[in-house]
Amino acid sequence: MNVIWVLSCLLLCVCHFANGFSGIFSSRPALVNVGAIFTFNSTIGRVAKIAIEEAVKDVNCDSSVLPGTRLVVNKKDSSCNMFVGTSEALQFMSTDTIGVIGPQSSVVAHLVSHVTNAFQVPLLSFAATDPSLSPIHFPFFVRTTQSDLYQMTAIAEIIEYYDWKQVVAIFIDDDYGRNGVAELDDAHAVALLESRIFVLHAYPDSGFMVFSVAHYLGMMGDGYAWIATDWLSSVLDSSLNLPSETIDTLQGVLGAIISFPNDSNLNSAKGGSRFFNGMPVFDGGVLLLKYILQSNFVGLTGPIKFNPDRPVILPVYDIVNVIGTGFRRIGYWSNYSGLSTVPPETLYSKPANRSSANQRLYRVVWPGETTSTPRGWVFPNYGVQLRIGVRELQGICVTSERH
Repeated sequence: MNVIWVLSCLLLCVCHFANGFSGIFSSRPALVNVGAIFTFNSTIGRVAKIAIEEAVKDVNCDSSVLPGTRLVVNKKDSSCNMFVGTSEALQFMSTDTIGVIGPQSSVVAHLVSHVTNAFQVPLLSFAATDPSLSPIHFPFFVRTTQSDLYQMTAIAEIIEYYDWKQVVAIFIDDDYGRNGVAELDDAHAVALLESRIFVLHAYPDSGFMVFSVAHYLGMMGDGYAWIATDWLSSVLDSSLNLPSETIDTLQGVLGAIISFPNDSNLNSAKGGSRFFNGMPVFDGGVLLLKYILQSNFVGLTGPIKFNPDRPVILPVYDIVNVIGTGFRRIGYWSNYSGLSTVPPETLYSKPANRSSANQRLYRVVWPGETTSTPRGWVFPNYGVQLRIGVRELQGICVTSERH
């Protein structure tokens, strides 16, 4: 799984900075403690657990990484509950924990960030995408995935590409749902016309329930378009066998997934010596945070480097179309080149061209197994029937009906 390599790189970075303990102790510590908070029984959590365990094995089996010191990652299950997550963060603060990985939930991340800020312990989240988790309010929060600010920008540009004027946004009523959709300025329910373009920003359980109901109501057929945020592609990318009845409700849906560059230099999980050049001296959470933000290496998702306001630079998404039992990539989105059918990393050496004429996506198979782009709206089919009578002219009587 790609997520395994991403988290492996993350743990290697933590180990990189943890070597600095030797500068403030007379002897190297026997253990370096890192905490991890996530939901064990979830799609992302199951992958994260494997990733963390494999990364720890890699570190402790290589004596050149932490010579004389063993890395220990203490994992705690938040069960996607903000109070449980906060309690577990406080337990970590009572030990010699130098950093915390997680949580995956934006709602839990908000409360846990208050704890880690108070104790000046870096919190590195690989899945909390809420844009309001900013360094202004949470200086020790570091997001190692893309913010929903970029994902919603990508979706807004897809809407513009297909010339849809209005869409309906369906979202979870919490920090993750509200703050994510808030970035999608043009998404709102239609009053006069019936929009058939939907953006679904949810968790997997509720998202699949919405698709099931929509399928039952005949809203997954010809003339409709559905765009799901990265919750759907994460499940499709991580689950080998979804029930056939679930797959049937997803046909023709568009989605976004964080892009992984096709680079042969990224095939090694260890990453070589580029992670461990010039070991800094660890001097508490402030210094550890400083060195984390100075990270500059190439991971499996591309460059790992932070802008001053801390988003990972050069965000890229694959735009995918659910077909059959899987999905097909129909293009890419990046904040440098917009929508394109070629990998954005091949365009970075060229002048940026965001003109509408330069935006490209491959053909989509829409709901109803059609390649005709949905118009996006229909006239309402409810209300009182309007009958208009026209006076008879030369023996011809014309009656017009409108619904």
